[in-house]
Amino acid sequence: MESITNIHIYPTHGLHESRIKRSMKAAKSSGRFNKIALLALPGENHHNVLHEYSEIGCNIEFLGKARQSASIGKLLYLAHTLLYLLSHRESLVVNVHNWYSLIPVMLASILRNIKIIYEPHEVEFGTSYSLGFRSFIISIVERISLRHFITATVFVGEAVKREYIKKYGKLYSISEATIVYSVPQTTDDTTYYNQMLPKDAGVYVGLFARGRGLELLVQAYIKTGRTLLLVGHGDMRSELENIASKHSNIRILPSLKEGELQALLSQCCSVGFSLMDTSSLSNRCASPNKFFAYIFAGVPVVVSGYGDQARITEEYNLGACLKQQSLESLLTAIEQATAIYQEGCRGFDEAKALYNYEAQQICMINTYLKVTQ
Repeated sequence: MESITNIHIYPTHGLHESRIKRSMKAAKSSGRFNKIALLALPGENHHNVLHEYSEIGCNIEFLGKARQSASIGKLLYLAHTLLYLLSHRESLVVNVHNWYSLIPVMLASILRNIKIIYEPHEVEFGTSYSLGFRSFIISIVERISLRHFITATVFVGEAVKREYIKKYGKLYSISEATIVYSVPQTTDDTTYYNQMLPKDAGVYVGLFARGRGLELLVQAYIKTGRTLLLVGHGDMRSELENIASKHSNIRILPSLKEGELQALLSQCCSVGFSLMDTSSLSNRCASPNKFFAYIFAGVPVVVSGYGDQARITEEYNLGACLKQQSLESLLTAIEQATAIYQEGCRGFDEAKALYNYEAQQICMINTYLKVTQ
């Protein structure tokens, strides 16, 4: 069998990149590759990162030097990526996970045969940072690559695919794209989450950042006095910890591994929140990891009223969609989701059957098989 290497390109330090690791696991399961590696930026927690990827039987290779400014580090990463791709003579299938990483891969593919799988994690041209000249550059890079270089495209949801078709037309690489939702791997592990936490808490999982509805969420739970668990990390952590120090019903927890998170959700939580700022197109199309984590733990959700997560929530009656960003609307949505938790809902089983981890992995594996046939 021909020796084929699968390379993943994304300027990240590699830690907790669940979407990339799921894609790499699918590559390994396809049986088509003799080597699977992520090209990453060097950073802290070097040994933890190496361990994460060795656990799934894949490699991670660091390009450049640690402790450089973010901009210089990313530019050097792209240059090193180009040199890396040109220096390896075996057949390559390269998964590109964001728009500007397409640039060195396209340049390398002019000089040698490379099959490119484009896996944007969001609507790249529709983020809050994609404005003015930046948006123009993104559109040029994506249009050229989708028309002339990309072999296959994988989107994180139907809503994202629709926006790409609106933007670039029904190019083959878009119209034939695979949809792979960011569904976490669940287990039958009955591990108890070993913390003294009250039952029936509300929970937010994810990045502590502006535009995630955290300010409104905290206000709502301060008003009701119910327990709110905030699980994750980010720039707002100090601010949230300050609030939690004054309100005992607001609890801050660190990021958890998938098994621990599943145990926490299923044993302690009655409502899960996925509230994205809807000012950007990318956020309106988002269907994040945590949304599916809530579903598979049987936790009703309160979500922003747009995109795939709103469609799935309404279709299977899994919770409430927040159409208006106001305290009154949020409190009403929490009551609706709580009622579903108390009454039970068969919609969870139907949603799990369609959007489970194994089904998403099969879609990704089939993409690898098609590209390497």
